[in-house]
Amino acid sequence: MTDSVVIDLFIFLSVLICVITALISAYFIYRRDPKSQEHKFFAIFFLGFAGMVGFYLFLQDPVLKEFSYPLQLVSMSVAVLGLALFYNALSNEGKASNKVIFFCSSILFLIPALSLIFHPYVFIEESYGFELVIDSWFITLVITVYVSFTLYALLGLLWFDVKSTNPAIKQKLRLIYISLFLNLVIAFIFLGYVPIFLSIQYLKPIGYFGLVIGTIIIAYSFRRKYAKKEKGEGEEK
Repeated sequence: MTDSVVIDLFIFLSVLICVITALISAYFIYRRDPKSQEHKFFAIFFLGFAGMVGFYLFLQDPVLKEFSYPLQLVSMSVAVLGLALFYNALSNEGKASNKVIFFCSSILFLIPALSLIFHPYVFIEESYGFELVIDSWFITLVITVYVSFTLYALLGLLWFDVKSTNPAIKQKLRLIYISLFLNLVIAFIFLGYVPIFLSIQYLKPIGYFGLVIGTIIIAYSFRRKYAKKEKGEGEEK
């Protein structure tokens, strides 16, 4: 096998492992406490995350590539929605506000709808597959919306950690938001900047395996259930 084939195979396997890990984590988190909205919303986050990673493989196929970006946007909307509602439920006695659910869903799923209406992207064929080139107005909109909702959740979790007096909950929250932040940094470096701007593809598996580790750490943080005692607090079971 040529070096390019070996690299492509390694990337495919690392993506597959990342997707499987995210799906198993979603199931594990949900099963730990099926009645908890917090567990449900974070399971939804991991389902969306699995789609974001998995639909990347469509870019390698001349036919399926046309569906890759809209499906990735849908998956990204699902993931960001799950994360935002997880924080909202956590800060609202375990139950997300219906108004927040409607507002977040309306804004986030408007993005993939706009991508289908305006088709603001083209594909450029490269030696390793196809690369997306997105119109500047749309990528600005995508970054603004998704980053805003993600920061809302991450900064909210950080503030919740600061206010909490329960050591077990503080440890859980720190595992979650630190792992999420590191995952964002890893994805930006190894799955964004390095392959796109430096044209180095063989480092992508490092990014995917980094995401696998972060996913496992977050799933581990949900190993315990917490019974609510008062607003914003819980008792370890």
